[in-house]
Amino acid sequence: MRKTGRAPACFNELTEKKAKAEKALADLKKSFESASNTQIASENKLASARTLVAERENRLKAHEALIGTANDSYLEALAENGFADAEAYSAALISENELAAMVKVIADYEDNGNMLCRDIERLQAETKDKQEPDLSKLNAEAAIIRGNTDIARAGREATKARRDNAARMLWELKKSAVALIKIEKEYVALKGLSDTANGKLDFETYAQTAYFERVLRAANLRLKVMSQNRYTLLRRDQGDDGRKRTGLEIEVYDSNTGRSRSANSLSGGESFMASLSLALGLSDVVQQTAGGIHLDAMFIDEGFGSLDAEVLELSVRTLSDMAGGNRIVGIISHVAELRERIDKQVRVDKTTRGSRISLVL
Repeated sequence: MRKTGRAPACFNELTEKKAKAEKALADLKKSFESASNTQIASENKLASARTLVAERENRLKAHEALIGTANDSYLEALAENGFADAEAYSAALISENELAAMVKVIADYEDNGNMLCRDIERLQAETKDKQEPDLSKLNAEAAIIRGNTDIARAGREATKARRDNAARMLWELKKSAVALIKIEKEYVALKGLSDTANGKLDFETYAQTAYFERVLRAANLRLKVMSQNRYTLLRRDQGDDGRKRTGLEIEVYDSNTGRSRSANSLSGGESFMASLSLALGLSDVVQQTAGGIHLDAMFIDEGFGSLDAEVLELSVRTLSDMAGGNRIVGIISHVAELRERIDKQVRVDKTTRGSRISLVL
């Protein structure tokens, strides 16, 4: 009973193993067939590859033969054209721009050669019947000229040395002049006090001199503009003679000449500019020193007719700047050019019945 019950179980187990073995066998057959197909395909590919390799080897041999032939031809061509080897040929290679430049140089050379040939033909025709110059004489004259040139060059160097020395001395003089001006300013102040203390200069004149200096400084601000930095008003320390007070006279420094001269030497137009500058300077000093006093109006009578166009323009501009503030500047003049520069005018016209006044605003 126990054996009979175990037989079906073994049978089932063997049946299951058989089924698995048959399945494994089928899988192995499929794998074998696939491997066989793959082997056949690989052998075909290998045969094709060997054929291709053989063809390429044949082509390579043919190319190598062609390369050898081409290299031999290349070396022969290098030798025929004067090149020792490939390096010499590479060194001789040029770019297109360099080639174009060389072509231009050759063309210019040919043009210059043609021009020289024409010049030679022309000179030969011009000198056909002329005698050859005496070269020894010309060389002797050239030697003399070279000697004179050397002498002139030496003279130039000596002149340059003197000029440099003069420039150095000028610099020293300017430096000394600055120190002298400083000393003179100190001397003037001390001399004024000394003269006052010794009775040579009364106190009234001393006080007037102090104000006079301020007026001159204020006047020079306007005069330098109108004279284009040429004139400067200075106070003269000594009078023209013993009867005049010292310290209250004016002289003019002229930057064009570098010297001071009497104010009486000014021309009519220059005197007008100096007088106008003094009047304006006095006005400024009065307003600065007298507290609360303002000169609201100023009238100038004539004098503009003696000025040239440029100085007239500078003078009118100066007065216009003054009038631009809270001040009225009136000009009494017969100069027609002023009519175009003054916007507000009081005109006085003569008629048979007397003078007539009209306003131009």
